[in-house]
Amino acid sequence: MMKKYFYTLLLFVSALQLANAQAEKLNDLLYELPDVIFTELEAPEGYQAAYELKIKQPLDHADASKGFFYQRVFLSHIDFEAPTVIVTQGYNRTLNQIGELANFLGANQIDVEHRFFGNSVPNSLDYKYLNLKQATADLHHIRTLFARMYKDKWVSTGISKGGATTIYYRYYYPNDVDVSVPYVAPINREVEDQRLYSFLESVGSDDCREKIRSFPGCSHLQLLQVEADPCVFFTYSHWEGEENLNIYRNSDLFRTVWRSTRKLFRAAPKAWSLSDQTQVQARNP
Repeated sequence: MMKKYFYTLLLFVSALQLANAQAEKLNDLLYELPDVIFTELEAPEGYQAAYELKIKQPLDHADASKGFFYQRVFLSHIDFEAPTVIVTQGYNRTLNQIGELANFLGANQIDVEHRFFGNSVPNSLDYKYLNLKQATADLHHIRTLFARMYKDKWVSTGISKGGATTIYYRYYYPNDVDVSVPYVAPINREVEDQRLYSFLESVGSDDCREKIRSFPGCSHLQLLQVEADPCVFFTYSHWEGEENLNIYRNSDLFRTVWRSTRKLFRAAPKAWSLSDQTQVQARNP
C-alpha cells in the first residue's frame, strides 16, 4: 500500500515538473519572438499556460512605411507536440476561452482579434486597410511567428464573419493550415446584399406578421439587422405593459411562430425589456 501511494505521489510530482518545464520553455520562446509583448494569464482548465499577446502588425503588409499597430491575440498552450487551432475572429475578442475544436483535439489555441476592432486598432483609422487581404496577412504573420514553436498539424476556424475570414485565409494562404473549419460563413456579394431581403420575405408571411402587430397590447413591430454582421437580427416591438407581453409569450400564436423561427438560430437568442428614459425638452418658439 505504501508503494502505491509512493508511486502515485511520484507520478504527480513528475507531471507537475513537466508542466512547469513546459511553461518555462514557452516563456523563453515568447521572449525570442520579435515585436511581441505578452502578459501571463490564468490557464484554462487542462492547459499548461496562457498569455495575452500584443503582436506588431503593419497597416499595409505590402508597404511597412505606412505604419503599424499591435494586434491582440490570446495563446493557450497545452503541449508543444499537440496540434494548434488558430481562431479567426471577425470582430473584437475580450476573453480567453477555449473553443470547441481545440477542446475536441486537445490542441493549443491561438485566438486572434480582427484588425481595427477592440484593442487591435492603429492610432489613426484608415479603413482602406480594413480588408480581407490585409486581415489574412495578419494571420499569416502570426502563423509564421509560431511555426518553430508548434510543428504539429494546424487548423483554422471561425464563426460567422470569423468563418468567412477562415475561408479567405485559406484562399490567400492555402499552405498555412492543414484543415479549415468555418462555422457559418456569410459572404456578401455587395455592400447591401439583396439576397437578404429575399430571405426575409420567405420567413413567415404577411398574415403572420399582421397577427403579431394586431395582438392586444402591441403597438409596433419591426425587424432590424446589424449592419456590421448581416447574420444578427433584432425584433423591436412596443407593448403597453409587461402583462400584455407575457400574455403574448404564453399564446398559441407565439408558440406557432417560435416553433418555426427557433430553427433559424445559430446561437441562443437573447431578449431584453426596455423602458424609455429619454426626456426631450421642446425648443423655445
